[in-house]
Amino acid sequence: MNQPTALKSNPLSSYQSREIEWLWANRIPLGCVTLLEGDGGVGKSSIIAALGSAISAGRALPEEIAKVPRPVLLLAAEDDPSVVLRPRFERNGADLDLVRCYDQAMLLNKAGLNLLENEIIKFGI
Repeated sequence: MNQPTALKSNPLSSYQSREIEWLWANRIPLGCVTLLEGDGGVGKSSIIAALGSAISAGRALPEEIAKVPRPVLLLAAEDDPSVVLRPRFERNGADLDLVRCYDQAMLLNKAGLNLLENEIIKFGI
């Protein structure tokens, strides 16, 4: 995400309106950041494992039909990939070749965001 050295504002009239494309209808939009937050121990990681596994394997999400398998990128600094993530995704039937995660915490600075952008483009996430 290459930040220009000088930002420029534009009138909304200069933007073309478009419809939202959905990964999961009315819940997860494509091309947008989606956050899942809550207290510890309430099942956020389990939900992510179930959703990510279904997406990577092309299985239908609730109230949806099956889709083409898609790559998934996890930003989960607190969970060990070998001990926590892989076993959860295996139990949920993920295509492990389509689920990616970093081997260390990613900083949300310019270098970290550039790395994230490159991963998204390189792997079609």
